[in-house]
Amino acid sequence: MFIPVDVSIVALNKVNKLKQQRNLNSYVAEFCALIAVANVKESHILIHMFNLGLKDHLLCAIHLMGDIPNDFDKYLTTVMKIDSNIN
Repeated sequence: MFIPVDVSIVALNKVNKLKQQRNLNSYVAEFCALIAVANVKESHILIHMFNLGLKDHLLCAIHLMGDIPNDFDKYLTTVMKIDSNIN
């Protein structure tokens, strides 16, 4: 599927401004929708971009983990488990 460059750039700009409000699930859904439009697939980039919008307490809990997954899908699953444990 071809996506015009300007749509991808708009999506990336929205990702850069995206912040987790209260619910992690809504942040994940919006992040994944925007990333799909932007067509970013590299796990290390996705993880970095995802972390930029997370709340500080969740980021701290992630960094205290011993084994942080390198695969974005596994990383999301891990972050959602941590968030569930915190709440």
